[in-house]
Amino acid sequence: MAGNAGVAQGTNPTTAVVVAKGTVTVVAFPLNYWEYSGLQLYFKSKKDNSIDNTASKKYKQAATAPHDYVVQLQKDLIALNYLPAKDDYRDGYFGPETQRAVARFQRHAARPYRMPQPDIGTGECFAGGETGVCDFATAQEIRKWISKNWTLPLARFPLRAISVVGVVTGGKLREDAAAAWGEIVTLAQAQGATLEGPYGDTTRVLQRMTKSGTSRYSFHYCGRAVDINQALGGGNGQRYFIVKEASGQQMYWRIYCKTANSSGAHIKALTKGQVKYYSFFNGKDIDIPAGNYVDLTTLIESSGKFERIKAQSGWEKDYNKTEWWHFQYIVAKQATFLDEMELIGYSEQQLRIAGWSNDAMLDHPPG
Repeated sequence: MAGNAGVAQGTNPTTAVVVAKGTVTVVAFPLNYWEYSGLQLYFKSKKDNSIDNTASKKYKQAATAPHDYVVQLQKDLIALNYLPAKDDYRDGYFGPETQRAVARFQRHAARPYRMPQPDIGTGECFAGGETGVCDFATAQEIRKWISKNWTLPLARFPLRAISVVGVVTGGKLREDAAAAWGEIVTLAQAQGATLEGPYGDTTRVLQRMTKSGTSRYSFHYCGRAVDINQALGGGNGQRYFIVKEASGQQMYWRIYCKTANSSGAHIKALTKGQVKYYSFFNGKDIDIPAGNYVDLTTLIESSGKFERIKAQSGWEKDYNKTEWWHFQYIVAKQATFLDEMELIGYSEQQLRIAGWSNDAMLDHPPG
């Protein structure tokens, strides 16, 4: 047998020849790809992939898949917004673009996000692997999406302004991230600490930045990150005292916020010199003044929804790489930068135009 759908070399691509105990049986394939339980539509190389009747006629190659199975699949992927609506993508040739579309669909179907909403329960998600091969289970899932009018979940999370009574923050985050951050700001406020703005950065515009210390895949682009007010980390109005916390070769920071309160879940009474904070102005560790402090880092991370990040290499000489101010939303991080950006409404085409121009960039992990 040769080909990926049980088609014997030299036979009619709508049938398969089965030889058993000296008898020959001709088996007809069902007309639709999602009806064939032995389905395996795939791409391994230009010489080893699925080619249906349409592609066979167009490219003058032997068909390796029954009927117009690949065309049917491609049309479904176009309907779900996983392939562009162009003739080149419904030609019956299972190439790298179709393979990537299938893999992306499989990855997304394993998440609960659906458009239009509501989302589904995690137990209802696709349980198959992210293989890029359209097997029977994948075909069934695709047809389920078609029957329910689901499509790629573009703009699943609208951007929302961070809103906390009595606190000026500024900026926008993903809807769920904005709500979670608002709760953290309120909790800090109740203990006499502050997470007031203006913030240095929240959701970044769709433009690749080249400034030192910035990542072209930053969580700022996808509405997941907030840079707290750096002005509070020094000067006459200093409220934040930033402490170095080395972890192996990595440097993290802990932020203590001065408070007038004496009790609270995250408040510590520190004596002078009990902790050394780092002065970014002169590059020295300095004794922290005696007083009560809210451990902002613990307060933020205890939510289970935001995390601090490590300093970038070379932070000692480049303040922009210290990252002490950066916190990011960690709930259900996505595998790729494109996956994250689609969830807040940016399409693959928009990203390509804006500078993330190839698959490697789009499929790069976010952060």
